[in-house]
Amino acid sequence: MHQDSITIPVKIDGKQFHDFAVFDTLHRQKRWKSPAVFTGILALSACICFAMHQRADQAILMGCVLLGIAIIVPGVYFFMFFRSITQQIQKMHIQKPTAVYTVRLCAPPQGITITWPQKKTPPLSCRWESVCRVYRNKNCIYLFTAENQAFLLPEGQADTDTDTLWEFLVKHAGVEKAIVL
Repeated sequence: MHQDSITIPVKIDGKQFHDFAVFDTLHRQKRWKSPAVFTGILALSACICFAMHQRADQAILMGCVLLGIAIIVPGVYFFMFFRSITQQIQKMHIQKPTAVYTVRLCAPPQGITITWPQKKTPPLSCRWESVCRVYRNKNCIYLFTAENQAFLLPEGQADTDTDTLWEFLVKHAGVEKAIVL
């Protein structure tokens, strides 16, 4: 069956937003690397201090301090990250499924149009060529219309099934931009 357009009135809840924020920050942007490198360097330094305990006074104490910092600082980083997600969910009032925008996907040359039912913001239009990436996980599709702008398309909310939606996105955005997680 050939389809020229798909409409998705998107409702997002806190869990979907949380899953997306974790994916975007830790998987796509790989922001877990800096804390891991920091921990590795300080843990290695602590091991060197422990190995030097017979030659240097206070080496064990210095090793314990370095190891403590190696664990506490990244721990605080991740605690603050997850806390900020929770605060964003509360600020956006999406603890329960909430209508946030409607995405209309049309075959070229029309492209993608996003409207916000709750805001007096003008519709956003996007050409298929400008789509950066499309990711599909088990229950949501992430449509990146720009490097720092994504729209969540949760499963079961489109006027077609998820497989047809995915095929439509891959066909028009391009296979090279489609990634299944």
